[in-house]
Amino acid sequence: MNEINPLANITTTEFSKVSSEFFLVDSIKTEKDLFSLDKLSSNSGHQHFYEKESIESIVIRTNVTSKDNLDSKIGHLIWDESIKYGFSIIRFKGVLYSDSGLLYSIQGLYDLYEISEVKKSEDSLEGISRLLLIGKRLRENKDLIENLLN
Repeated sequence: MNEINPLANITTTEFSKVSSEFFLVDSIKTEKDLFSLDKLSSNSGHQHFYEKESIESIVIRTNVTSKDNLDSKIGHLIWDESIKYGFSIIRFKGVLYSDSGLLYSIQGLYDLYEISEVKKSEDSLEGISRLLLIGKRLRENKDLIENLLN
């Protein structure tokens, strides 16, 4: 299983039920740990998917403070702008700290995504809303993507 993603945590579940804490693990890591693929670039003797397929990642901080506003911006980004500017988003995830004090988890795969409220942990990085995007031609379009998500 870890051949695909050596950094993935494997969690045993019963009827696919997991604690909400499982989804908050990312919020207690540093941003560098959370949003960096550097760890995967080690000399492990094999190539990872992003090295073979020109896949790259970027981290975008966003000042959006509303779930509905972020929902609109993400939809516009993945359904309209990615086609218009020729980049592709394969996977994305992140956190949104709303102006109402709630914490949301954002997860997406290609053109499908969900934004879900999650319980804050004591170690949450309060106020730093950000998204990790994995795809093609993201770095050359980073300024555009940042503008669209802010």
